[in-house]
Amino acid sequence: AALEAALDNSAFPEIVSAAALGLGALGPACPPSAKAKLVIIARSGSQSASAAKRAAAQCGR
Repeated sequence: AALEAALDNSAFPEIVSAAALGLGALGPACPPSAKAKLVIIARSGSQSASAAKRAAAQCGR
């Protein structure tokens, strides 16, 4: 829950990137709601987009 909440902290892209990587590392334990947020961030073009894209690919697998 804390990692997913950290995805909403757009003021600190480093925190968003770290949370994204942590969620991706959860693999099958990554919640579907987190994957949805990761996909949105990955498409945003923000500083955290590349980390979110990698994490979204691993989330849920």
